[in-house]
Amino acid sequence: MSEYKNQHYVPQFYLRAFSFDGSKCLARFSFNQNKIIFPCGIRGECSEDYFYGTDPKPEKALGLLVETPASKVISEIIKSEKIPKLYTEDCAALFVFVLFQHGRTLQASEEGAEFFREFVEPGIKRMARESGELTEDEINGVKIELERPANLTLATSTQTLWACFENT
Repeated sequence: MSEYKNQHYVPQFYLRAFSFDGSKCLARFSFNQNKIIFPCGIRGECSEDYFYGTDPKPEKALGLLVETPASKVISEIIKSEKIPKLYTEDCAALFVFVLFQHGRTLQASEEGAEFFREFVEPGIKRMARESGELTEDEINGVKIELERPANLTLATSTQTLWACFENT
């Protein structure tokens, strides 16, 4: 399982397109330090340990179903400087990549966690109050949050994908 510990929210194949040597190094700008950091190894960039959790299935699925098809399409776009024609398999692979890439960003993960805090947690607590089985102190003593909010936004991406292709 340790092979799936370092989980990227920006795929390594995508980062390689911006590398200096075509595979392992790139430069990044640190806003906190206000400086360019070079060289940076791609392996550690845009990733966190267990970003999607300890179950390797999400990471494997993203690699197999999203990244592999998209890497071929994006590589071809870079070589040919042309985007795929509409309504083709390559266009669909690019669409899926963009949809899931948005869903797996840190920003989307933070927004998913905020949505859960602002809407879901109060709803659950309201239902607990209405049940009458818990005291107010018991309800207020419980914090309900997502351990891995990226999984919520990835699930939302999956639902959006099905909605987009449902009537085609």
